[in-house]
Amino acid sequence: MSASEITKRHIATTLKEMVRQQGFSSLSVGELIRRCDISRNTFYYHFRDKYEVVSWIFYDEIRPFLAQFDRLENWTAGLSELCLYLQANREFYIPMLEVEGQNSFCECLTQFYQDLIYALLLKQGAHALQERQMQTVSRFIAAGIVSEIRRWGHRGMKSDPAPAIQMLRELFSGQLLNELHRMDQPQ
Repeated sequence: MSASEITKRHIATTLKEMVRQQGFSSLSVGELIRRCDISRNTFYYHFRDKYEVVSWIFYDEIRPFLAQFDRLENWTAGLSELCLYLQANREFYIPMLEVEGQNSFCECLTQFYQDLIYALLLKQGAHALQERQMQTVSRFIAAGIVSEIRRWGHRGMKSDPAPAIQMLRELFSGQLLNELHRMDQPQ
């Protein structure tokens, strides 16, 4: 691991500890560099601001969950593992679900899932769809997934995420809509 990587990890670990103790909004770069025992120049050499540190944490911690589950038949396994990771680290991730805007956890997670769903559509040969349609479908599914994670986070991430993930799988596979359509048919 390079010295730069070590420094980034030190800054990120310290920021996560501070978020657990005091939340994110009141955290300042000045406090962070004092706690890290680094110079302001060192901090700004690696990151523009505290939001970029958070974004780096998300990409560093979350991307591995998505990279290993890039096939249609196993995307929910990746979502399950991600939820278990978030649950184990909820003291950091629950407050981060409240942060809005650029580089927010929800924005990063939405982009992750949007890219993943888009890639899955391409792999499944969804060439009959126009580019705009594939982007819309990807954005819609990603927004649904992140909305469920947010709702779960607002409830403290205490419940087992498996039932909600199964519901998402059934919804996005069409199974749930097919069942509703079957029930609507005259007997």
